[in-house]
Amino acid sequence: MSTAFIGQPVSRVDGRRKVTGGATYAAEFRVPGVAHNAIVRSTVANGRIASLDTEAAERAPGVVAVVTHRNAPRLAYRSHKAAPDPRVGESASACTCFRTTASTTRASRSASS
Repeated sequence: MSTAFIGQPVSRVDGRRKVTGGATYAAEFRVPGVAHNAIVRSTVANGRIASLDTEAAERAPGVVAVVTHRNAPRLAYRSHKAAPDPRVGESASACTCFRTTASTTRASRSASS
């Protein structure tokens, strides 16, 4: 294996454009018809949203849609698994996704008695 290049400058095809600001990066390519989104969150920690007024946002130039809990498409429901999976870091104390059955209800009642 040759080590002749170690510590030596290497000319890069795109090097000059990158250091002078002339290079075009992947995020800078214009793609026609692309829509971007912006998520607006509550400005009050632990606050409760009492109402939403989206009229100004809907009238703003270039806005395609304003999506809220009122008009968002419903996501497909998938039931949780019956027990926590420690292989992915879930623990029984943190998981609230247990299915309650008659046998587990009886077991928990007898354990607490």
